[in-house]
Amino acid sequence: MNDNAVIFKGTKNGIIVVLDENTPYEDLKQTLAEKTIEAKDFFRDAKTAVKFRGANITDSQEQELIDIINKNTDLSISFFVNEADSPEFTKPKFAPKPQEEDEGKLNQLISEALVTAKKNLTTFHKGSVRSGQAIRFPGSIVVIGDVNPGGELIAEGNIIVLGMLKGLAHAGCGGSHECFVAALNMRPTQLRIAELIACFPEEEGGIIPQYAYIKENQIYVEPLI
Repeated sequence: MNDNAVIFKGTKNGIIVVLDENTPYEDLKQTLAEKTIEAKDFFRDAKTAVKFRGANITDSQEQELIDIINKNTDLSISFFVNEADSPEFTKPKFAPKPQEEDEGKLNQLISEALVTAKKNLTTFHKGSVRSGQAIRFPGSIVVIGDVNPGGELIAEGNIIVLGMLKGLAHAGCGGSHECFVAALNMRPTQLRIAELIACFPEEEGGIIPQYAYIKENQIYVEPLI
């Protein structure tokens, strides 16, 4: 059996499983089962994304391979994507425009953030966060300005950007699923909440205040109106 029929590659966004296009599916299954058992330490005990690359497989076959990984490792797969479906590693789910009763959500969110700030540490950064600049804080971060590509915000609490968010934002880095990321213009290169990761589409859009949060182990993005 071809040992290179299945190859694992770890990235900052998750795990890529490369499937040899010339190997029959049943052989791919057997090789995957053997390799996941042998490389159990490679699959850390965390929620992450899995992308399949190479062989053209059906949805049912994808699920079968996911079940093999779940059975033989401690990995908890929060979502998976076939490379043919999307050029991005994963995209967040965009919630529909809120109804009239939700129009005060922005004020409510800010009020809740202020209450949280009184209970927990919050740092304020005035001005842009430049490429290569990283702000790490054991609480919440509020940026009054833009976060440029290559800039990083890493907080154990919430992240609020009163400007454009085009860098990396990681809220709840201590593992809290209750944290959120909010920005006046949400275009991050990568967004993380706790251990979940989402990469946004590259296409530009209008300036729409949005916030991201976790629901049912998935990152959702919703307009703030």
